[in-house]
Amino acid sequence: VLNAKKDEAGFKENLEALSRVMNIAVKCDKKVTVDPSAFENDQENALYEKYQKVAKHYMESKDENERFEQLVSLQTEIESYFENTMVMAEDEAIRNNRLSLMKEISDLVAGFAAMNKIILT
Repeated sequence: VLNAKKDEAGFKENLEALSRVMNIAVKCDKKVTVDPSAFENDQENALYEKYQKVAKHYMESKDENERFEQLVSLQTEIESYFENTMVMAEDEAIRNNRLSLMKEISDLVAGFAAMNKIILT
């Protein structure tokens, strides 16, 4: 699937967004249950809600193309999230909540491919 999609418009941006999540998720050393009531901005809520929908559809699908499309549909919300949210907040509870969301998304993506290991030439 990745090989077939690599030359499509937007592939690089999709890959970068998913890789960014995976790269920051490795900093999650204390995974907690994500608490939406602890979100401090609309972008956190938007990403969390989109992730929940994507995860549901992803798990229900057996088609790898469809699964890929589900994952890359997160790009807009991921980019908006990072533009408006400091994941490594000073408040430990907020930071752990944000890192745990990144870890959940990363785990879903990793089930498809190690997007953060792909090198585009």
